[in-house]
Formats: sequence, structure tokens, C-alpha cells
Amino acid sequence: MQNILFKGREKRRYVRIDTVLNVRLKTDKESTGAIYNGTSDNISEGGLCMKVEERIDELLNYLVTENAAFNVSIQLSEPGEEIKVDAIPRWTSSRIEWVKMPPHKQKVLNVGLAFRDVPEDTRNLIQRHIRSKLEKKSDNNTSAE
Repeated sequence: MQNILFKGREKRRYVRIDTVLNVRLKTDKESTGAIYNGTSDNISEGGLCMKVEERIDELLNYLVTENAAFNVSIQLSEPGEEIKVDAIPRWTSSRIEWVKMPPHKQKVLNVGLAFRDVPEDTRNLIQRHIRSKLEKKSDNNTSAE
């Protein structure tokens, strides 16, 4: 699925698509962990960019602690369906690759998350979502020509 759909234009290991999905970041694997809500800016099989708009200072303080552990829950839908909340959260272990504030005045924290140990059913949902978005984009480009 990776480079074939982009005909060599994509240089990353996984194809990344712009998409808005609901994302929750949990600060540890225990049920007592703090949960931060946000949305994705983009997603790939290897990770996503999450935008966090609330409790930013609290999250930043947690990020500077040693051995910070994270789980991420992505709320996906099947291709062709509206994005909806999953009945069962699909928590996936992740690590934070980078964090940055955008240069403009808007207070949004962008967090780059790399997935680890993704359950097969979650990986399949991510792959189907990406494939569906790419096919729609390809169909739109073909009809515009």
C-alpha cells in the first residue's frame, strides 16, 4: 500500500494522509492516567499528528517527566461511513516523537505520535481508512482532468 498509490512521490516509510479524527491521549497504561482529547491533523500506519487545545500546560509538564508512558485511542470508522465514536476504545501504545506550538497566535499543541504494538484489528482499520481516503482523492483527481 505504501509507495504504490503515490507512484514514488511519497518519501516516508508509510503513506501519510490529512484527515481529522478524534484522538485521545492517555498518560499511562493504568486506568488512573490523565486523558487529553484532541484531533488528528494527519495519520499513517506508523503514527499521527495530534492537535491538543485544552490543558496544554498540564500535558507539557507531564512530558518533561522521566519515563513518560502513553497510550493513544483513535476513533475511526469504516470507509464510506461518517467518523463516529467507537463503542470500545482502541488504545494503542505510542511514544511522542516531537511536540511543537504553531507559529501563529492560536494556542494549539501539535504532538507527533509514533505507534507501538498496534493490535491487528486497529492496524486493519487504519489501513482501510487510509486506503479509502487515497481512493477518494484519486477519484477526485481523475474526474477533474
